[in-house]
Amino acid sequence: MDIFIVLVAILIGAKIGGFVAEKLRQPAVIGELVAGFFMGPYAFGIITHTEFLKFLSDMGIVVLMFLVGLHIDLRKFEKFLERGSIIAILGVVLPMILGYFAGLSFGWSSAQSLLLGGILSATSVSITARVLERYGKLNTKYGMAILDASVIDDILGIVIITMLIALLAGSSSVNMYKTGLVLAGTIAFFAFVLLFGKKIIPPMLDLGRHLDFRVKEGLFSIILALVFLFSFISASIGLSLAMGAFLIGLLIPYTKIREIEHEVYAFGYGFVIPVFFAYIGSFFNPSALLNPSGIIIALIIFAVALIGKVAGCFAGAIFAGFGKRDSLKIGIGMFPRLEMATVMAELGKNAGIIPIPVFSIIITSIVLTVFFTPLFLRAFIRR
Repeated sequence: MDIFIVLVAILIGAKIGGFVAEKLRQPAVIGELVAGFFMGPYAFGIITHTEFLKFLSDMGIVVLMFLVGLHIDLRKFEKFLERGSIIAILGVVLPMILGYFAGLSFGWSSAQSLLLGGILSATSVSITARVLERYGKLNTKYGMAILDASVIDDILGIVIITMLIALLAGSSSVNMYKTGLVLAGTIAFFAFVLLFGKKIIPPMLDLGRHLDFRVKEGLFSIILALVFLFSFISASIGLSLAMGAFLIGLLIPYTKIREIEHEVYAFGYGFVIPVFFAYIGSFFNPSALLNPSGIIIALIIFAVALIGKVAGCFAGAIFAGFGKRDSLKIGIGMFPRLEMATVMAELGKNAGIIPIPVFSIIITSIVLTVFFTPLFLRAFIRR
């Protein structure tokens, strides 16, 4: 099928799916994933897994992670670092440990089990934030704690998964020498971006604004060039594309690109990000869940995700000085996985660590966390 017709189907199908999901009070991403499945090779066969669609999907990852970093306020991050760190660290460590042992119990390799733990460590609070906002609880003490912890959770998640993929790609076990090299490479890349990036970003932004007076969208082009450059550098040293894009988003002050905010969102959420989620959905293979073992594994992963995140964040909130009721609400609020976990699963699949049947099971478990979080959270808020 002609690629332009495929793109027509993906963009229209993804947006209609997102619209239906919103009408059902679910995130639009869920609708895009479901639309991708129906258009994929295991349903109507509109989407085929070509190199060009994979390229667009990778670009979607890059732009999505840039936007994630862009909306993290470093000053607010530093202000709430201590309180948010306690909650986030325990909320990352416990799911990782439980996910690792759950993977081993399924008969998966140590590499796949470690990656499952990394995927389960990631939180997506977009669903939680929407529920809290609807009930007027977003600015409560526990509501702000969830948002604070989610910032650190995002940073820890992208660091963990980047290191795991660099460490485990092409192997089924952990090598301590390679672990040291990957850790050193990750630290060096962080230092390089934080030092070099802070020097190169201001003059590049000034150049973009200067170009804006003479050519259309000069600043927008410069921003994309920076994102792609640091993503390339990140991938070149064995880390993920997402790491470079995330760090650039973290360093560029949101106020500096407010004048081109519409263009950034139009390119991301109007084109490459829906393609990314539809492309992921196209890999969902129902046959992986049609047998009893597949369903049982998906439910166990869901239970591990629930217990690990809620218990870890509950303990972290208690240590941070919250009462039991608010600590439980924080734990439930940190439960859902979506964008970050989906990106992690896709990166693991691309690296050859996660086979497609396992990928389908993991994506199913991620979607279940999204469906059940609002139900749990509403019940506790009303009580």
